[in-house]
Amino acid sequence: MEKEQKRALLESVLFISGTPLNLKDLQRITEFSTGEISFLINELIAEYRNRRGGILLVEVAEGFQMVSNPEYSHWIKKLKATTPQKLSIAALETLFPLWLTDSPSQRQSLNNSGGSTLTVL
Repeated sequence: MEKEQKRALLESVLFISGTPLNLKDLQRITEFSTGEISFLINELIAEYRNRRGGILLVEVAEGFQMVSNPEYSHWIKKLKATTPQKLSIAALETLFPLWLTDSPSQRQSLNNSGGSTLTVL
């Protein structure tokens, strides 16, 4: 695989993840050496920083993560304020264990709702 393809692969994995990935995670997924991953990640971090766009690649305590540029946080907050939050069935089971476990018909109703997430308004 060419260097640019490897960078693109790391970029794709980090974008889709939605959560931080550390070197060990990236090595397990890509099968690249940790040294190569570090080198490519540092290139990507610099590329995103230098282009001054709306997305950044940053290193956080848990690894690396793609985030929105804080320069645009005002508009991101407006979006988040108007976008309904979605919870998975597993999250709902954690939040409402008595309600779900006491009523099998409720669980069936949730499972048949046409998707794997419910919107919380």
